[in-house]
Formats: sequence, C-alpha cells, structure tokens
Amino acid sequence: MDIPSCSGKTFLELLIVLALVSVLWGVASAPMGRLMSAQQVQTHQHLLHAHLNLARHGAVTSGYAVVVCPRTGNACAAGSGDWSEGWLVFEDFANENQCDVDPERGVCTAHGGRVLAVAEPVRQVQVVSNRNVARRVRFNTMGMSYGYTGRFSICDRRALASPRGLVVAQSGRVRRASASELLPCTR
Repeated sequence: MDIPSCSGKTFLELLIVLALVSVLWGVASAPMGRLMSAQQVQTHQHLLHAHLNLARHGAVTSGYAVVVCPRTGNACAAGSGDWSEGWLVFEDFANENQCDVDPERGVCTAHGGRVLAVAEPVRQVQVVSNRNVARRVRFNTMGMSYGYTGRFSICDRRALASPRGLVVAQSGRVRRASASELLPCTR
C-alpha cells in the first residue's frame, strides 16, 4: 500500500511570495496614485466645462440669464475665488445673481428659477478662479458673459497631477487654458 505524498508549499516559499508581491505593489502604487489624481483633475475640468456650456446654452434657449456660482451648502458662496466646494447652475429670473436651492423642488427659493445642475466637491481637487469670476459667471440670453470673462485652474491638492484650466471669454465661449494661463493653487 502506497502512502500518498503531499506536495505543499513551505512557510519560507510563502514569505518569499509575499515579499515579492509587496515590492511589486509598492512599485506600482505611486504611478497608480498619480494616474488616479490626474484622472480626477481632468474629470473635474470636464465637468466645469460642461456646466459652463450648459449655462450658456440654457440662457440662449430659455430666454433667461443663467448663472454659475461657487456654492456653500445649497447657496451661492461669497466671492473668494475658491470653487472647490462645488457650484450651482441656475436660471436667474430676477437678475439677483443668487440662489438658495430648495432641494425638494429643484428651484431657487427667492425667485423660482430652475436649478439646472449642482456640482459636488471632490476632496482632493481644488478649483480656483481669478477675480472676474470669483463670485459667478453669468450668461445673458445671447450666450454672452459680459463682465464675467475669467480663468479657472483645477489642481490636485497633493500635487500628484498637473493642473488644468479653463478660460471663459466675453463672447461666452469656454476653452481649455494653456499652461501660461493657469492660476496658482494654494493646495
């Protein structure tokens, strides 16, 4: 009668495999972190670009001015130039440039303008603007943003990814910023 042989792995072999896996994980995690950060910055840039274009289009099609403002909670924030807490896109029927959102109805409580979009903050991403658009970007019924031309920079707070930016022209056109047009981020 033959005794079956066991061909198991030794404890030493297991330790060697675990050491190799941890080294490979350490080598791969830094580039992966940079890739994820770059993706978050790019996604936030695309979201702001889309919301600015939504506002411009909404103003032209609805016949009402549409405002994009930095938010604090459910309302427009003071004009610090920091858009990192997200932003609101809303119709401004009364030309007040302000909105306090009624979340149940999706309108501004004071004048009843529709809230077209709300952007949530992303903890690792900072969005800063220059003085011209620190409080808002307002599009008139022709799609123009007179007096609200400005620049935005979107940065990774940990400096793992290169910053990106947007420029809003007086004509209302929104485009990507070149490297020389980026604003400094405070991180």
